[in-house]
Amino acid sequence: MALTTEQIHQTAQELTEKGINPTLANVRSALGGGSFTTIGEALKTWKQAQKDNEKINNFINYIFCYD
Repeated sequence: MALTTEQIHQTAQELTEKGINPTLANVRSALGGGSFTTIGEALKTWKQAQKDNEKINNFINYIFCYD
């Protein structure tokens, strides 16, 4: 069965929460295999989502914590 983007995103998040850098090799190892191309493409979208979420959180904190 092929890996889904959701599975790869979830694994990357779980690794991050454990303090493990979600590199291509680490995610692939945690998943037990998979295509480097598939995992790499999904990791790009996951990393972009992390950056976007950080920007949103910073903006919210700025709005509600501004003196």
